[in-house]
Amino acid sequence: MGVAAYLAAHHLWIWLGRRHEPLHLWVAAWSTTSLVYVASHYVQLAPGRPEQALLGGRLTWTSAIVLILLIVGLSHALAGHPQPRRLMWTAAAVSAAVLAMIWGTALLVTDRAYVRTDLLGFQHPTPVPGPLVPAFVPFILAAFGYAWRRLGLGGMAEGERRAIRAVLVVYALLGLNDVLHEGRLIQSVRVFDFAFVAVGAGLTSMLVRRYNRLHAHLEEEVSARTREADARREEMTTLARDNAQLYEAARRRLRESEALQNVSHVLVETGDLAETVRRVAREAARALGADMVGVYLADDEGAALRPVAGYHVPRHLLQTFLQFPFPLRGHRAVEEARDTGQPVWSSDAQTDPRVDRESWQRFPHRSSLFVPMGSGEALLGGIFAVWWEARREPTRDDLSLALAIGRHATAIIEKARLDQALGRRLERLETLTRLARVLSSSLERNTVLREIARAAAQLMSVPAASFWLADEAARTIELIGFSDPALEADWPIRVLRFDEGVLGWVATHRRPLHVPDALSDGRFVALDWWRAHGLRSFHGVPVLYEGALLAVLSLNGAEPFRLGPEDEALLGAFVAQAAVAIRNASLYEAEAKARGTAELALAHVRQLQGLLPICAYCKKIRNDSNYWQSIEAYLGERSQATFSHGICPDCRERIVKPELERWRRSEGETS
Repeated sequence: MGVAAYLAAHHLWIWLGRRHEPLHLWVAAWSTTSLVYVASHYVQLAPGRPEQALLGGRLTWTSAIVLILLIVGLSHALAGHPQPRRLMWTAAAVSAAVLAMIWGTALLVTDRAYVRTDLLGFQHPTPVPGPLVPAFVPFILAAFGYAWRRLGLGGMAEGERRAIRAVLVVYALLGLNDVLHEGRLIQSVRVFDFAFVAVGAGLTSMLVRRYNRLHAHLEEEVSARTREADARREEMTTLARDNAQLYEAARRRLRESEALQNVSHVLVETGDLAETVRRVAREAARALGADMVGVYLADDEGAALRPVAGYHVPRHLLQTFLQFPFPLRGHRAVEEARDTGQPVWSSDAQTDPRVDRESWQRFPHRSSLFVPMGSGEALLGGIFAVWWEARREPTRDDLSLALAIGRHATAIIEKARLDQALGRRLERLETLTRLARVLSSSLERNTVLREIARAAAQLMSVPAASFWLADEAARTIELIGFSDPALEADWPIRVLRFDEGVLGWVATHRRPLHVPDALSDGRFVALDWWRAHGLRSFHGVPVLYEGALLAVLSLNGAEPFRLGPEDEALLGAFVAQAAVAIRNASLYEAEAKARGTAELALAHVRQLQGLLPICAYCKKIRNDSNYWQSIEAYLGERSQATFSHGICPDCRERIVKPELERWRRSEGETS
C-alpha cells in the first residue's frame, strides 16, 4: 500500500509540473485505484464481521472494474496516442452498468459471506460469488487484448515495448487467476496484489530509462548549442541593438502615421459634428493607449469646456462625464495648454497642484494628458486622455503625436461646425420661406399664429413652441396654438392673467425671460404637463408692434437654452415679422367684422324702410299679403330683434295700479 500511495503521489506531482504529458496522470490514477484494491482486501480480513467481508468484496470488484478501464487509457498514454473519446465513453458506460450490478444486485456479488480456504491453506472471509462471475473473464481478456494491440502501434522504443508487453501479460494472468479463484472456478491463491508491484516496477524502469536517455542527449545538445551561441553572441548583440533602434523608430513613425491617417479619415467620412467628435475621441484613445478619452468644446462664454463625446467612459461615471464641464479658469493645467498651445500632462494628478481639485474628485485618476485644440482666445476645445491606475509619462514622440492629433481634430471639428451651421441656415431659410408663403396666402389670425408657432419650433430646434394672444384691456393672454397639436391636447390652461405665471411676467414686463429649470421655479403652472412631456427649460419673448403688446411667444425645451448672437438676431427678426403678421391678421379680422356688421345693418334698414300701415287701436301692421300681424311678429320676420315684454311706468300708473285696487276690494268683500 505504501508503494502504491508513493507512486500515485509522485506521478501526480510530476503531472502538475508537466501537464502536456498525460502519461503521469494515468499512472497516478492507476496507482490510486490499485491502492483501493489492496486496501479492500484488508477490509475483508476483519475477524467475525461478515458485513466487512461483503463491503471489502464489493470494493475489490469495483476497483478491478476501474482498473480495466484505466488499462485501456494507460495503453494509449504509453503509446503516445490521444484517448479515443467514443471508446472511453462506451467503456465507461459498460463499467457503470457492471458497477450497478455489483452494488445493486446479486449477479456478481451476493449478500452472503463464507470463509474461503486457498491452495496454501490460508483462510479469509469473502462474499459468495454470483452467477455472472464467469462472464467477467472475456471482459478482462478483451481489455488486455486491446491494450496489447495498442502498445504495438505506438512510437515506443522496441526494448520498452517488449518490457511493457511482458509486464502486461503478467498483470493479465494474475488478474485472471484472482477472478477464477474468487468465482470458485479454480482452487488457487490471491496473487493480484503482487501484480501491481510488477507493473509499477516496469513503468518506473521505463520512465527512468527515458529520462536517462533524454538527459544524455540533452547534455550533448546543450554543449553544442552553447558553443554556437557563444560564437554568435557578440555579432547578434550588435545587430539586435541596431535593429531595435531602427524598429522602434519605424514603429513610432508608423503609429503616428496610422493615427493621423485615421483621424484624417474622419474628415472625409462624416460631416456630422457629434459623430465627428466621437470618432476623434476613439482614434485619440487608440493612438495614445489611454484608458479613457473625452473631447470637450469651449462654451460661448469661454468660461468652461463642455463634454461633447467620450470613448471608454466607465458606466458609473457616464452621468458625471455628461454633466460636469471643466473650468477654463482655475484649472492651471488647462490654462497652461491654452496659453502655450502645447499638450500638458501629469503623471500624478492627485498631488499635482495644476489639476483642479473638484475635477479630480469627480474623475479620480493617476495620469492625464490634455491636448488643446487651438490656443489663446481661439481655443476651440481640448482632448482629455486619462489613465486610471498607470503612472504614465509620455515621451517626446507621444507629445508630438498628441499635438498632431489635436491640430487635425481642430480642423475636422471646425469643418463639421461650418457644415452644421450651413445646414442649419439652409433649414432656417426653408422654414422662413414656407412661413412667408403661408402668411401671403392666408390672413386668418389663428391659422397665422399656429403656423408662426410651428416655424418658431423649427427655427430654434425646440420640441415645443406656443403663441399666446394678448388683450391689454383685460390684462390677459389667451393660448392660440402649439407647434405640436399633441402637446396642446393635454395643456390644461387656455387663458392667463398678466400677474399669473412666467408668461404673465413676460407680458407685464415686456422683456424676454429665460428659465433653465422650470420644475424648480415657483412661477410656473401645470408642472405635471411639463414632467409628462419631458420638458424643463423655458424661453419667453414678447411680441410688440409700435409699443403695443400683441402676443407672447413661448419656447420649451428639455435642456437649457444656449442662444448665440446669431440665434438672438434670428429670433428678434422672427418676432418682428410675427408682430407684423399678427397686426395684419388683426386688421383683416377687424375689417371683415366691421364689413359684416355694416352689411347686416344695411339689410335690416332695407327691410323696414318705406310706409308701414299700422292699426290705430290694436297696433297691428298689414303685411305685403294684406294680412294683419302683431308688431312683434312683423318685426321678428324682418330683423334679428327679439322682444321682451314689460310694463312702462305710465301704463303701470294708469292701468295696472287701478286694476290691482279693484282686485283687492273684490277679494275683501268675498272674504
